Amino acid sequence: VYNDRQTAVAGEIGGKYDMIPINLSFSKAGNNKKKEYKYNIVTDPFFFPNILAGLAMSTVYKEDSKNSEGSIVFKAEIKVKNLKTGKVDIIKMHDFFIGTNIRAMYSSLVTLIKPLQYLIYNWYAEVKIENISIKLKKIPKYQVANIEKAILLNKEIRPGDKVKMRLLFKIYKGGYISKNISFNIPKNITSTKAKIYISSAKLENLTYKYGYSPLFKPKSYSQLIKNFRYNSSYNDLALWIDKPEIGAVVNGYYLPNLPISKLASYVFRVQGHKFLRKRRQLKIVKTNYLIAGYIIVPIYITHDE
Repeated sequence: VYNDRQTAVAGEIGGKYDMIPINLSFSKAGNNKKKEYKYNIVTDPFFFPNILAGLAMSTVYKEDSKNSEGSIVFKAEIKVKNLKTGKVDIIKMHDFFIGTNIRAMYSSLVTLIKPLQYLIYNWYAEVKIENISIKLKKIPKYQVANIEKAILLNKEIRPGDKVKMRLLFKIYKGGYISKNISFNIPKNITSTKAKIYISSAKLENLTYKYGYSPLFKPKSYSQLIKNFRYNSSYNDLALWIDKPEIGAVVNGYYLPNLPISKLASYVFRVQGHKFLRKRRQLKIVKTNYLIAGYIIVPIYITHDE
């Protein structure tokens, strides 16, 4: 179809349109059975998002129409080909959602469709999406853990030490669980005070993109693909520290520990290059819960005289 009016629909008999193969699987926790579905969707950028959302939603309702509430584990792989170079990249995404089927599914599909739109309309290269694989797993309950408290277990902390702590979580409509976890302090930290931030990886990712925004302004197709690899999920626990470090973002690449002369040359004389005054050290721990809450753990660092 190349024209759709009130009077008629115009098209070409025998013509073929590029299609995207979609592999979609659905399973339930505690059940080894997995339902597999295969679709082909037209690549039209206007219709594609709505068709993909409709297919995924109808699949979940078909398999799980009676138990609408719960948690959904979402995983996806997008195989995309650069038509100029022939290189094929695989973009992996994962996330964890709670709510009714319609709400959780909508959130997961937005997670998938948004980068697809960026790929289709990217400024740098003609691409073809060769395949999309989606895996959905339904857990028939809300699995949520709220971060309540962090207890430091170290008597003294020095640069390069491993900070040990016990995290306390409140489970939705349940009791409490605790988890011992460690975090490495940077060896080159010079301050006597620091803060360890703890939240879901999703929240950490938002703060990272806000505080380090020059890193997320791609200047090439390869940098665009790299940005998609900064995937985060609500069921990943994140611990991080922002340490002072002078660097610059030049043509989309981060250059740390530059001499003052180079900083002046790169940043002050070239439009579009940016300063960064800090660098993030991050640790991700996978869990089976949607992580809620956000806490800051102040620490005091002892330096040898």
